[in-house]
Amino acid sequence: MSTKAHVLHALQHTSVLSGAQLAKQLNLSRNAVWKAIQSLIKDGFTIESTPTGYQLHHQPQTLNATRIESAFLNDPVFVYDTIDSTNTQAKLHADTLSHRGVFVANAQSAGRGRYGRSFYSPLGSGLYISVLYPAKRIQQHLQLITPLVAAALHNAIQTQLGITVGIKWVNDLFLNNKKVAGILTEAIFSMEAGQVDKVIIGMGVNVTKPASVPDELQSIIGYLTNDSVDMNALAIEIVQNVFDLLDRLPDTSFMRTYKEQSIVLHQPITIHYPTHSIQGVAIDINDDGHLIVQTDTNDRLTLQHGEVSIRL
Repeated sequence: MSTKAHVLHALQHTSVLSGAQLAKQLNLSRNAVWKAIQSLIKDGFTIESTPTGYQLHHQPQTLNATRIESAFLNDPVFVYDTIDSTNTQAKLHADTLSHRGVFVANAQSAGRGRYGRSFYSPLGSGLYISVLYPAKRIQQHLQLITPLVAAALHNAIQTQLGITVGIKWVNDLFLNNKKVAGILTEAIFSMEAGQVDKVIIGMGVNVTKPASVPDELQSIIGYLTNDSVDMNALAIEIVQNVFDLLDRLPDTSFMRTYKEQSIVLHQPITIHYPTHSIQGVAIDINDDGHLIVQTDTNDRLTLQHGEVSIRL
């Protein structure tokens, strides 16, 4: 992790620190501390030099690598302005990262959703995040990762923006009947171990109104707010929430949020298959995250995955 990130982390957690204190705390030279401070100022941080030391007053709200790094000093962090796909980058780095990894971008040129669909990821209005997480400890709970992440996203948005979003089974978040976030969970399988080695969790969040939206997506895509947003604080909150819930497994108390915020429960829905569709009512989400549906022909289905829409 960069010297700047360590210096920033120290300034974030103490009101005033002298150059000597920073150098001693971080095992750096005074000159290295000074250079880091100057670089942070150049990057848009407001740091005052007082008679008693350095004081952090303001941090940039646009996506900033050092701010993200300062929140995850023990994890590799990769921040991009534009990248093909954060999930693709996580896959490319998976072999060289022994534990967790964080990948964040301002835009994606080849963002992906479920079933190979493209995920619209314009510059300047969204957050596109992937995390890499070792699967050894959570093998028995892999089916719950998407509900877990949906709950984490819901909580992060509520905490940072004060906005309550709904969760559409299985992997989308909605606001005002429009999609504002999506989740793509992928696995890296180990042939030697005969099990999933790592999971890659991709999250795309439409934070503010994009400059333009393709005509075919106008009725589908929404956004969270018209207000300015601290993108770094939101990204950090999202990743911390995801890691915290993953670390707490087998605790599945997040399922309470997933069910309480569901927009499909007790609603008439259509289940979409490649060759046909089935209509019914979503009556429950079980402890494994599966959707229980009572069909219009009075059959009961348990859906592990799939695509549903609400019948208006």
